[in-house]
Amino acid sequence: MKTVLQTILGLIIDDWWLAIGILLSITVTSIFIYNNFSSAAGAWLLAILTLLTLPLSLIMEYRKKMR
Repeated sequence: MKTVLQTILGLIIDDWWLAIGILLSITVTSIFIYNNFSSAAGAWLLAILTLLTLPLSLIMEYRKKMR
């Protein structure tokens, strides 16, 4: 478990796009759930937004490597 947390922290510190995307995903989902969005739909929304964050992060890293 300690290794998993270290890996997650390393990704968040190293990759700002991933960290910002995950925080925005959590924020948007919590706003929707607070406004009477169902919990199941909120979980799906969080999963979709998080999965959309990953390609954004990979594209930005690829662009940074190509420079």
